[in-house]
Amino acid sequence: MRLVLKPFAIVLGALAGVLSRRLFAIIWSWIDPQEDPPSPTAADVTVAKAVGAAALQGAVFAATSAAVDRAGARGVWNLTGVRLGPKSSRAQRKAAKAAANTEIQREQTQP
Repeated sequence: MRLVLKPFAIVLGALAGVLSRRLFAIIWSWIDPQEDPPSPTAADVTVAKAVGAAALQGAVFAATSAAVDRAGARGVWNLTGVRLGPKSSRAQRKAAKAAANTEIQREQTQP
């Protein structure tokens, strides 16, 4: 099943890149309407401005990528009923079950 979904993941990744690039350009135009985002190697740019632009670009890309990945996973789940992502480990399931049993016992013993 995952092999079938791989082309969709590649397309969604490319979409996230294009979307984040445009979103960053819009956000940067609010910060500095006269100039394009600075290059980190430009000599006439302050360190704060270059690092700030790079940090903002990274944050926008990470958030956009997460949103697109989440929307894609949700779409796969709606279409196929298959949940993507890591499976919970046996230890995690066992701990969750033990916690639920403890809560049930606590509720039964209280007056």
